[in-house]
Amino acid sequence: MRLDKKGQGMPYTLTWIAITSLMLIFIFGGLTLWLAAKLDPVVDNFNLEAGLLAQRLVYSPHALGAVDEFTSRPLPGIIDFSKLKDIEKLEQQLLNAIYYGDEQQIIAAKITINSATGPFDVYYNKVHYNNIQPLLGAKGVGGTIGRTITIEQVLIREDGIDTPRDVVVHVLRVKG
Repeated sequence: MRLDKKGQGMPYTLTWIAITSLMLIFIFGGLTLWLAAKLDPVVDNFNLEAGLLAQRLVYSPHALGAVDEFTSRPLPGIIDFSKLKDIEKLEQQLLNAIYYGDEQQIIAAKITINSATGPFDVYYNKVHYNNIQPLLGAKGVGGTIGRTITIEQVLIREDGIDTPRDVVVHVLRVKG
């Protein structure tokens, strides 16, 4: 069967339409992805970072966490109260345990531990915390953002007795 001129050109026209449609999909899809990356390049992960820092400060055996004296194994969820007797030494151990660079100018935290003898404040990067705390809530680059994390029912080991208490961690970071 012989096709007329219109019938002979139809497969070429359909092929051209299909290829052109695919090319337009690729072009507009790539343009959409490129614009999305250019319009919102920064993802704010401060809440995640603050939560992880709080957990590391409270539960790490190199920070506040208790260690079994016989097996030297960390006891998760238990704070060793004897570490709070020398606050300056503990704050230096915290800086060494969680490393954010030589200058430590990224993040700071204040840990408030409620014990039977009263609340104790322990600082992670105390100098930086005191410098950026007045800037909390300031808008723009150089302002400070903060988050308060309450860790409930942490066991505090005082004189061999574990008592459940709350620990409040205030984490601050400079916007930038």
